Amino acid sequence: MTPEFRMQQIKTRRLEIDATLTEWKRAYFVEGIGRPLEDRLTLAAEYAQLSLELRKIGEAAIAARVDRRKQENADYLRCLIEVVKDHGREDMLSEATARKQENL
Repeated sequence: MTPEFRMQQIKTRRLEIDATLTEWKRAYFVEGIGRPLEDRLTLAAEYAQLSLELRKIGEAAIAARVDRRKQENADYLRCLIEVVKDHGREDMLSEATARKQENL
C-alpha cells in the first residue's frame, strides 16, 4: 500500500470517527441516549493513533505524490514529442530546446 493511499484511508477513518462521536453527542443531548465511556474513549484513542500515523507518513506521502506527478509529466512529454514528430514539426522541438536553454 502506498503512503498516499494509506494517508487517504486515515483521513477517511478520522472523519468517520468524528461523525460517530458527533452523532453520539447529538443523541445524548437531543434524545437522552448515552453511550458507555469505554466506547467514546476507544474511538478517541483510535483517532489519536491515526493522527500519529498520519504525521509519521506525511512526508513519505508527499514525496510519493511528487514522484508520481514527475512520472506522469515525463510520460506526457514523451507523448507530446511523438505527436510533434508525427506532424513533422521537429522545428518546434528545436525552438523549445533553445527557449529552455535561455531560461537556465
